Parts: sequence; structure tokens; C-alpha cells
Amino acid sequence: AGILKQGEQFEPEAMKTKIVFWIGQLIFVMLTLLPVPLMFAYHSLNTAYVLLVLSAAVFNGSNYYFEVFAARYLQQLEASAPQKQDETAQCETRDSDEGVKQD
Repeated sequence: AGILKQGEQFEPEAMKTKIVFWIGQLIFVMLTLLPVPLMFAYHSLNTAYVLLVLSAAVFNGSNYYFEVFAARYLQQLEASAPQKQDETAQCETRDSDEGVKQD
């Protein structure tokens, strides 16, 4: 029910594999080129497509920004947290010592 027979191994150098790839690539190219005449004929369709592609690019860029830079920021916060805890403890100790001296 598929291209490879039961138990048949995938061989990248076999002619059968290359022909399947070529046919798959041809179908992909034909489907990709199918809307081109419509976009050429209808300016509004072309504009909508360009806006769709632009929106997808902005969405992907913003997702990357939040995933990567937010993760880096959290790593910096986690790395500096022990140092800040030590500084806070030192300040609290110093404040409590000064409070004892003032009494």
C-alpha cells in the first residue's frame, strides 16, 4: 500500500528513490505555482498574500525574540539571585547591628 514493499530497505542511491523524490518535488512546485496567475491578475489577492507572509514573518520573529531573549534574561536573573541574596543578608545584618548600637 506504499512505495516501498514490506521489508524493503530505503536506499538513497537507488533509482526508485530518486524518481519518487523527483515526482514529489514536481507536485510541490506545481502546487506552489498554481496561485501565481491569480495573484498576478488580482491586486487585492496579491496584497492579501503579501500581508499574510509579512504577518507570519513578524509572528515568527516575535516568538523567537521572546523564547530566546526571555530565556537568556531568566538565566541572568537565576545566576545573579544567590549574589543578591548574599547582599541582602549582609544589609540586614548590618541594619540589625546598627539598630543594636543605637539602643
